[in-house]
Amino acid sequence: TYAKGFSAPKTDDLYSSTLAVVAPEGSDSYAAGWRYQSAVITTSFSVWDVDYHNRIVQSFDPTDPSVSIDRNIGEVQIYGVDLEAGARPTEHLSLYGSAEFMKSDVKSNEAVSAVGGVAFFLPTKGKELVLSPDTTISARGQYDFGWLQTGLQLKYSSKRFVDDMNTAFLPDYTTLNFDARLPITWWGAQNTYLQLNVYNLTNARYPTRVSSITNANSVVVGNTTIFGKSYFYTYDAPRSVQLTLHAQF
Repeated sequence: TYAKGFSAPKTDDLYSSTLAVVAPEGSDSYAAGWRYQSAVITTSFSVWDVDYHNRIVQSFDPTDPSVSIDRNIGEVQIYGVDLEAGARPTEHLSLYGSAEFMKSDVKSNEAVSAVGGVAFFLPTKGKELVLSPDTTISARGQYDFGWLQTGLQLKYSSKRFVDDMNTAFLPDYTTLNFDARLPITWWGAQNTYLQLNVYNLTNARYPTRVSSITNANSVVVGNTTIFGKSYFYTYDAPRSVQLTLHAQF
């Protein structure tokens, strides 16, 4: 497959504190894959490559962290492999898993400012794209006892760089979620059930909303020092339990 993409900057950028002009993003995507399906198992495998032009990434407005703004980081190539498999070994048991392994490569130095008509470029060429984990894995197992349906879901994400210079990063994390559904058929009820969800079963601490920046540490470019910028992130909720009654009339 081949696809050509275009993405315009958000209109929110017109009302942020930054004066930077964000150019539209373009992309060329290539992919090839294979799929197999039988009565018991389904698998797929694909390799892909995306070449971005004027790649847009999101940050938070330095003066208002509640506002998200766009910025260009230049030419970027992202390529990788996607794997997926699902199986139903028995009538009551179903399994599913997927994984993505990818690499990102910034192809140009990033223009960060211009003073007196002279542009300053961060040495980002050859760095990885911010907030892009190399490995993500998810898996789910589900068993139906007839009177009770249960499921366990796992998600893993490798570390992610926060700044374009790849000097600050967030660690990898793994989360587990559990769910159980009890169908209710009393008095002829239709599509009615009691659902239990346990989120973040292991009570892991991991960041969710993250601010990306150009450089976390100060960088000397020529005779100019580009000072490091601060960033922040928020943690997801700790282990939580939710009980829901779904009734349809």
